[in-house]
Amino acid sequence: MTSQRAGATADCPPGFILTLIMRKLLTGIVLSAVCAAGQDAVPPRPNAANGAYSNECLALTYRLPDGWAFGKISKASTSYQSSKPMMLFTAGRRSAAGSAESLELDVMAPPLQHPNMERFTILLALSLVHLDSSKNKITRNAYPVTVAGRSFYRSDLRQGNRDLALFTTWYRGYAVVAWAAAELPQDLEDAANALHDLSFGEDKRTTDCFAAAN
Repeated sequence: MTSQRAGATADCPPGFILTLIMRKLLTGIVLSAVCAAGQDAVPPRPNAANGAYSNECLALTYRLPDGWAFGKISKASTSYQSSKPMMLFTAGRRSAAGSAESLELDVMAPPLQHPNMERFTILLALSLVHLDSSKNKITRNAYPVTVAGRSFYRSDLRQGNRDLALFTTWYRGYAVVAWAAAELPQDLEDAANALHDLSFGEDKRTTDCFAAAN
């Protein structure tokens, strides 16, 4: 998710793929979510210095909560391919108790025109667990939530020594995927609540937002 991913490597096994479609759908997301720490870092996306992220094509904005800062993201994560996600931003904070909390927002175009997002969330959570079932587990299966006025599905997981909250929604023809993380279980909701500072525009796809750098 962010540079705080302890122990992540760039050569994670892809053996969790169940079908050709799900390989296209999931491989990029999971490898981005688990393996980005080994990639070269670049400065945050435009407007990060002002405490906000803005994407005009997606009509999506995000303003950092107090005490949070945008993190650096990898060059590979900022280039878009239809089978892989583009990382829009990553942000993090450190609580008074010293527990690192982070948030990442990705967007991708799945091969299905209108995927079932509950099923999508379940498969995405399972694929992360299958990377290392001895360290990863689902603690709560996908369930509907409302974030920033939009319907999402959320699934909670444990990855090694961290707790994760996975959020997905379908917006403007893309799957929007958010990962909130905390090192202490009691801090996970604080990390998840940082997602509520998202602002969505009209849910109408007017162009290909990633034919070129946005």
